[in-house]
Amino acid sequence: MNYSPRRGKLITGLVVCTVLLVAGMICAHCAVRFLYPLEYTSAVERCSDEFDVDSDLVYAVIHTESGFDPEAESEVGAIGLMQIMPDTFHWLQSKLEPDADLPTEKLYDPQTNIRYGVYYLSMLRDKFGSDVLAIAAYHAGQNRVAQWLADSEIPYENCTADDIPSSATGHYVRKVQNARSVYEKLYD
Repeated sequence: MNYSPRRGKLITGLVVCTVLLVAGMICAHCAVRFLYPLEYTSAVERCSDEFDVDSDLVYAVIHTESGFDPEAESEVGAIGLMQIMPDTFHWLQSKLEPDADLPTEKLYDPQTNIRYGVYYLSMLRDKFGSDVLAIAAYHAGQNRVAQWLADSEIPYENCTADDIPSSATGHYVRKVQNARSVYEKLYD
């Protein structure tokens, strides 16, 4: 076969472009996995099974709340991976382990924080009947969500982030839902 130099350059260019495109896709996939890591998998999977909460939702909440930093502290005093308030932690202890007397510092322990955070998500989902309302209650508090429902400010069924009267809570719900979608696509 007789190839002209021009045709050879064209073929070489196409091969180089194809290689760069494939490499770019691989790098993009790696970058997304870097931004949405799977950390503390044994604790997340164990607690997700124990309390029947989707593990992708748990990863999404951890990603949104603390970026997987077990030492994270919010300005309002929430602590750890799932950003649990100390009062909420002690209330959850009274429900989950009435005889336990764990100090607030245990919220820095990933195993403890994940267990109580997932338990709380489970309670909220059971109380409100949907992940959207559970996520909203995780952010705004269950009393506030109950009040929105009582005042008919949000629908009980088929509620979306757009239905939530607090823009900050609606934004939070969207962030968690988006992160959950990424986790589902990346790891399921």
